[in-house]
Amino acid sequence: PNWVKVSWVGFLLALALAILEELLFRQLWGVILITNLGLPAWGYIAISAVAYGFNHLYYGLSTFLQKVSTGLFLALVYWLSGGLILIPIAAHVLQNAIILIWGRSRQ
Repeated sequence: PNWVKVSWVGFLLALALAILEELLFRQLWGVILITNLGLPAWGYIAISAVAYGFNHLYYGLSTFLQKVSTGLFLALVYWLSGGLILIPIAAHVLQNAIILIWGRSRQ
């Protein structure tokens, strides 16, 4: 395969997924759980992190657990930033880029 094309397609897909996941799991869940349902921040952080983990359960238990911990971090960053969604988006995009580059370098 043409790894340059695959890398760019993979990067663009990872970028799009990171943005969509942050809009869903951080911003939308934040609005629903905190604003609409009145949950405390810790409840939002825990629920959104577990939901984010379940979104990756297909890849196995260790990935689920890793994604729950990543979700905790990203939700905490979102909450501490006062709801500035660009910060967890940037962190998520950076994480995906590192994973793609690391995976590419191991081939």
